[in-house]
Amino acid sequence: MVDGWLATAKIGWRRNSRTTPAMIIAYILVGCGARTLPSNGVCGLGRVDCGGRCVGVDEDPTNCGACGSVCPEDTVCADGTCTTKCADGMVQCGQSCANVSIDPRNCGGCGANCDQSASCVQGACVELCDLGQTRCESDAGDVCSNIASDPANCGGCGIACPADGTCESGRCVCDAPEKSVCGESCVTTDSDPKNCGGCGTVCEGQCALGRCLVTLATGQSAPRSIAVDGTNVYWITASGTSVYSIPLNGGTPKLVASGPSSQYGIGLALDATNVFFTGVGTGVLTVPKGGGTATTIPGGLGGDLLRVDSNYIYFPCASYLPVGGGVQTNVAYDHCQAATVDDYNFYWIEGSYKYGNGSVLSVPIAGGQTVTAAIHQYAAYDIAVDSTSIYVANATVPGTVMKMPIGGGKPPVTFATSSDSINNVLVDGPMLYYTGSAGQQILKIPLAGGPPTLLVDNLYGGLGVDGTPHAIAIDATSIYWVNAAGGTVMKLTPK
Repeated sequence: MVDGWLATAKIGWRRNSRTTPAMIIAYILVGCGARTLPSNGVCGLGRVDCGGRCVGVDEDPTNCGACGSVCPEDTVCADGTCTTKCADGMVQCGQSCANVSIDPRNCGGCGANCDQSASCVQGACVELCDLGQTRCESDAGDVCSNIASDPANCGGCGIACPADGTCESGRCVCDAPEKSVCGESCVTTDSDPKNCGGCGTVCEGQCALGRCLVTLATGQSAPRSIAVDGTNVYWITASGTSVYSIPLNGGTPKLVASGPSSQYGIGLALDATNVFFTGVGTGVLTVPKGGGTATTIPGGLGGDLLRVDSNYIYFPCASYLPVGGGVQTNVAYDHCQAATVDDYNFYWIEGSYKYGNGSVLSVPIAGGQTVTAAIHQYAAYDIAVDSTSIYVANATVPGTVMKMPIGGGKPPVTFATSSDSINNVLVDGPMLYYTGSAGQQILKIPLAGGPPTLLVDNLYGGLGVDGTPHAIAIDATSIYWVNAAGGTVMKLTPK
């Protein structure tokens, strides 16, 4: 009983800062009254042995502050001192001061006694809960709940678990292990468009594998290349050499520029303000990102585009052209199957027999010696680099991504595999992204090594991806690609 009143007193003390610890002890003593001295001769906390009786000298008007110290009739005993007035927040009950909010012998008013199985809470007698239980309000009245296991009060009063869930260690968990608790429901975040990949993440497209697949554009005429900046996605159509854009979050496709309608669109690259694009026999064309009439950059021979910086436009097979026009310089001319460029070197996969078909080569942008990193990559389809290594996608069955040092000297090693050919590779931050299973899947794998993560699968979950990715681009949050066969522009979040 003392324990129950002590708990109640502590509640009152927290709610009323004017209540002192000494008062709390006094309430307990008054509630229990004076007791006979225990057999061990020691009184409990806050009590003093007065002639074989354990009394609370802080509140007892006949033993106020010390045994036998009797307060005059017109005074009360408060904090062990006879006084004429109770402290603020206290009520005079006889010759004692009581906090009627928590005093079980004066609960709500002087002389209002609570049963021994109850405590006084905010001036009302409430039944005590067993140790380890918490009092919670409910429609049927107050109940004692074990908030560690009660599905109606899981982790706290009023926190209800879903009907198909249970409460474990104060946390709601779903009966089905593949589901997660989101609000008042158990959902499959792998496929729920209202909770795609996490609670509250709304997917406006199709949710699968916890990622949101959105079709940004349809009906495009064989889109071939794709690029992305902080505002829009851009692509070029193979039919008619037209460049389009659309906001990252969707909208209506906008025609940015058109090249010769009779030509086949090939390359696309961006700088801060302009779009650069090429077609078969068109040379290099440029137009502001906002759209307009495309102009031809003098001296450009055309072909695919790798990237653009503030000074140059870079092309496969190791050549570059000043942004303002001039002479397209060939650092090392060879027939290449795929190519890329970083700040220092061109990298490409040789398609002729000069170095041996399937050789992986590099040469400094400024010119110099050509370095062979690997040979006999006969089915090589795409190439990517990080600061130390080259990654080559092989369209073999099964498909592989081969990794080799930039400077060569070591044989290639298998870095990733797929049940069918691998057609695209792209390095972004600490990850390598690639298309597997003949383009039906997009996966990522840490550059530091580890298992791959399947991001999207045409054959899984009814995604209905229309055609295979022809080219991919990545920004801070998402992956974008064009499907040449289906004429669609796609977005997957998160990347």
